[in-house]
Amino acid sequence: MGRAKPPFEDTEDGEDRQRLDKWLVYARFVKTRSVALELIGKGRVRLNGNRETKPDRALAVGDVLTLALPHATEVVSVLSVADKRGSASEASGLFERLDSTPRTKSSAEGRWKDHSSPAARSFSKNRR
Repeated sequence: MGRAKPPFEDTEDGEDRQRLDKWLVYARFVKTRSVALELIGKGRVRLNGNRETKPDRALAVGDVLTLALPHATEVVSVLSVADKRGSASEASGLFERLDSTPRTKSSAEGRWKDHSSPAARSFSKNRR
């Protein structure tokens, strides 16, 4: 008795599919699958407008992903799937960026420190 193929590997109509967590790593949005699992588990990934919390969700060519990353909110369209994590140029061919909005700190969270002047930096010498 052979092992059954998962439904996301190859479908009968020839459409390529891939696990959502693997695709995020291969497209270089996250560095490891554990970070991808955390991102998906926190509900920071939307697939075609629906919040995804399952990392094994099948991702197909043409799907639209909205990613709430720590540094920006990215909206991308899936152009293809990959077999492994490749170079940055190969990864950029897996998706088309539709929208990108950088995240900034709100005034409630405080302001970023200005480290441009030496006096603003914290050195151990200054704390003595």
